[in-house]
Amino acid sequence: MQLHEKQLKEIGQRLRAVRKARGLPMRIAATIRERYGVKLDQSYLSRMERGESEVPLRTLFALADFFEVDPCDLLRPNAHRTSSELILKTPVIQKQLDLLMEYLPERQLVRIIESCLNAIWQALRAGEEQRGESAAVPDDSADCATEPTRQTNERVIRRRTLKY
Repeated sequence: MQLHEKQLKEIGQRLRAVRKARGLPMRIAATIRERYGVKLDQSYLSRMERGESEVPLRTLFALADFFEVDPCDLLRPNAHRTSSELILKTPVIQKQLDLLMEYLPERQLVRIIESCLNAIWQALRAGEEQRGESAAVPDDSADCATEPTRQTNERVIRRRTLKY
């Protein structure tokens, strides 16, 4: 596999992971096409997620905006940002975290987040295994209860708390 092909697969895996983390089906392609005026259908999105088609820059920006992530996160994950942080940025999850932060101590909130992330990764992996696909879940998702991940989650919560 050439370097270019490997990078396309990695970008595709990140696209798929973000889409699935938000619980969105492949048919969102039509919504994205209509909203942003890009050439995109389910088949093309699927090929991009499998790393079989390049992602045009305009489409990349449309996908990033739709998923509410930084386009750079889809191209190359930042060293300081984990897949857990990408999931925590999901609008629905952010709203729930905002509510929980008002009523729960930080440690209890971290435990809840760890449990939720672990359940999400298990569901993603189970879905991949049922379809016979290789897991598109990023490497840092192997065990959401590890100490480094706990520290990362605590940093994310502290940053979010400091914003208020």
